[in-house]
Amino acid sequence: MPPPRDRQSRLQNLAKADIARASGDVRTQLDTLRGIIDSYEDGTMDEIAGLPADRRASRLFEVEPLLFAMNNLAMALLEQRRDLEEAERLVATCLDVLPGQPDLRDTHAQILMKLGRMSEAERSSAIALQGDIDNPAILATAAEILGSTGRFEEARLVLQRMRDAMRSDPWPDRELEARVDGVEAMVSNGP
Repeated sequence: MPPPRDRQSRLQNLAKADIARASGDVRTQLDTLRGIIDSYEDGTMDEIAGLPADRRASRLFEVEPLLFAMNNLAMALLEQRRDLEEAERLVATCLDVLPGQPDLRDTHAQILMKLGRMSEAERSSAIALQGDIDNPAILATAAEILGSTGRFEEARLVLQRMRDAMRSDPWPDRELEARVDGVEAMVSNGP
């Protein structure tokens, strides 16, 4: 059955992919996200990236599910440690359309870090922080990059800021907390 081409169905498929991820069904998650991406015409993102900013904004509503699907697929590939080069290409394509979007920048920073491209990861993380300075996930990425480059004291300060931001969240994110615990362990082993 071909993937649906209307916005509402694409958004429903994004939810289906999230449910598959939560239940550990990686194959369904990846297949669903790829189906959403495949439901768009080839070249859609290139076309939108080439538009002037005022015309680009009017098309974003149309491609929002595509942007989410591409970012979520990139994150799934990162989590599975599969084809990080594809993950980087997916996010880079999204950044051609929304270069300053903090969540996309954070995903990009995480992927670049795993690829060992630390200076690029640091630049992408800095842009993400400029767009959303109190986002705990973005702060966690920044701390991980700092710790990975041996800047432990800076990493500790960012982690403290992140923990402060997390305290005000009434819905704690268990995955983020586990990720932060790993970063804290790395940083605490430093000088």
